[in-house]
Amino acid sequence: MKKIITILALLLCSISLCSCSGSKYDELSTRYDGEPYSDWEEATTGSTKYLDNQTVLISIFLEDQDALWSSLDMELAYNNLDIACNYLIEEGKRYGKDVDLIYDTKKYPDLEYHFTYNKPFPGSAGVGYSENEQDTVDLVRATQDYISENISVEDIMKKYNVNSIGYLIFVDNEADEACAYNFKYGEDKYYYNEIAFINLRWDEERNVNPDTYAHEILHLFGARDLYYTSKGDGITREFVDYVAKEYKKDIMLGSSTDGVSWDDKVTSEITNITAYFIGWLDDISELNEFPEIKTRYAASYTQSAYDYDNEKPYQLKSRKLDEKQFKKVVLGKVIEVALFIFVVISIIKDIMREKERKRVSEAVIVVDEWDDI
Repeated sequence: MKKIITILALLLCSISLCSCSGSKYDELSTRYDGEPYSDWEEATTGSTKYLDNQTVLISIFLEDQDALWSSLDMELAYNNLDIACNYLIEEGKRYGKDVDLIYDTKKYPDLEYHFTYNKPFPGSAGVGYSENEQDTVDLVRATQDYISENISVEDIMKKYNVNSIGYLIFVDNEADEACAYNFKYGEDKYYYNEIAFINLRWDEERNVNPDTYAHEILHLFGARDLYYTSKGDGITREFVDYVAKEYKKDIMLGSSTDGVSWDDKVTSEITNITAYFIGWLDDISELNEFPEIKTRYAASYTQSAYDYDNEKPYQLKSRKLDEKQFKKVVLGKVIEVALFIFVVISIIKDIMREKERKRVSEAVIVVDEWDDI
């Protein structure tokens, strides 16, 4: 009898183990608050968890063939990062979230790294936009390998008592776009270490602004780009147009945000749309009209069941000026107004002179007539 009971117990255990091994993620808590590192590579969110607690942001300066990092360049990158992080903290307060970002390398020097990459940065258009896509793949893989081989995630998490960590790769180069590589929820744990490439400049005259830093950091926490269609996220043309109309200042509209991008502040907003994607809101009214944007897990890039095969790619036109462009536009308008005023004044002066000339001429004629008398 004991043998039978033992056999039955073993069978029940094996059945239980088999059922658990089928999808271990189904049993995970998506808001894990356990001991640091205890759920590493098991949470549904990737390496950065939720933007409502502590997160370490590690700064990695890419030393590629074209990099010329100076102390001023590094200071610019850190200044923009500081503005962006303070912005995220203040936006969190509006939603009742206690955002705590650990990123200050002057205070925590062990959060700064320099990654030597013996190839040129892939294309002037930035990571993800190289003419040779393989160059981009090579850089991303090399970066992931560098992180795995040189940065002890366990040590950092335990030292700073966190379960959330993201990586910012600063590039001393010009590019048209910044780009984040996020964890796509799935069994393969593809790119579990979430990274964002941020360039120092757009071109010779314009630096990348703090709002871009904040935009890319938000990607690490599950925020979607809202300015173009996206098959995996159910972002349709109708939804893009809706957000551009109803939430025109959302920071995830990118360069399509209706506003000005300043060098010393972020004026865009985290609206309810982005707050939903990063897990600050559990529900938004837009889910009724656009159910295809619903995510499986908050703060995570989870595939939508939306059929996108018949959807054509669509992107909003840029509506944002940066500070330097804005100043040029304002200066141009001021000059136009000044020239207009100058022309008007000149015309008025000419009219007044003509009237004065006629008055004097008429007065002379009257005097001549009196002389004749």
